[in-house]
Amino acid sequence: MISFSYREDGLFLYQIKIYCVIHVTKNAKLSTYHCIMKLHKSLIAISSVLILASCETAEISHETAKSLVYNCYSCHSPNASEASRIAPSMAEVKTAYLAKYGSKKAANNAMNAFVNSPSSEKVVMGEAMERFGIMPNMQYEKTDLQHIVSYIFSNQIDSREWLSQYNSGASSEPKIDKSDYSKLGRHIVMSTKKILGKNLKGAIKSQGTEYALDFCNTRAISLTDSMGVVLDATITRVSDRNRNPDNAASPEEVDFIEMYSTLIASNRDLSPILKGGTFYMPIVTNEMCLQCHGSGDEVSNGVRTGLDKLYPEDLALGYGVNEIRGIWRVDFGTYAN
Repeated sequence: MISFSYREDGLFLYQIKIYCVIHVTKNAKLSTYHCIMKLHKSLIAISSVLILASCETAEISHETAKSLVYNCYSCHSPNASEASRIAPSMAEVKTAYLAKYGSKKAANNAMNAFVNSPSSEKVVMGEAMERFGIMPNMQYEKTDLQHIVSYIFSNQIDSREWLSQYNSGASSEPKIDKSDYSKLGRHIVMSTKKILGKNLKGAIKSQGTEYALDFCNTRAISLTDSMGVVLDATITRVSDRNRNPDNAASPEEVDFIEMYSTLIASNRDLSPILKGGTFYMPIVTNEMCLQCHGSGDEVSNGVRTGLDKLYPEDLALGYGVNEIRGIWRVDFGTYAN
């Protein structure tokens, strides 16, 4: 009998139990022969299964490593200079979590909780938050995040061998089934969020939140459009409380936003919407967003002055943490043809 169990990082654990019962008969030699032949066939079958399982495990592990680099290392790069760094390296993050929580399991759970919903109460690296600001809410798919975090604590991601294989500058883009529009849409949104988030954090770190307003006004749309060209899709962010009039949601999109607002208020899953050739995914606020989208003292006088100048019809203030600020819309272009 062969039994398999499935680990959080997507790797198989297997246990093997072989049973061979020799029945006492008049011809003990024949019974022993049959048992040996049965055992021989079983071992051949087991070997085949183990080879397949080993190959699949290696492939899953390889794809998880690529996903880690692709999704995380644009900000958490081990190669960034001190001047250009916008977040601690992933190896430094791993070390900090293990130092605080002691066990891999506890560190794993804590990192999952933080990345799912970043907040100052969950911060482990206080000095890093003061230097770089809090991490934006990336809205990773929970299963993907579990695999990545488990991989981090199960592998030597700072070793020379690992870095040469996965962080050598070669393409780390994970495999995407382009016929699965839900997965493709999420991949396009996450890729765009990664680029926008990296550039926004860099702008804030460089010259502060007021300077970042100019970045959002002059570069955010062009970066989004550029990502659309690269990914062969039309990517837009729309809202019922838009900052830029060009980003006003349609009546149907307002319904989607209201639906997501109801779901998030009751702590339910925010599954993306796929309708025809268009994909929708919610934009969820966290503490970082409130510097430009919050209420009262959360938005500085300098930022308010800049908003009044750049967006005289601004509706995108007054948000709190963990609210729906709008939705991503992805039209798939030639993928849908």
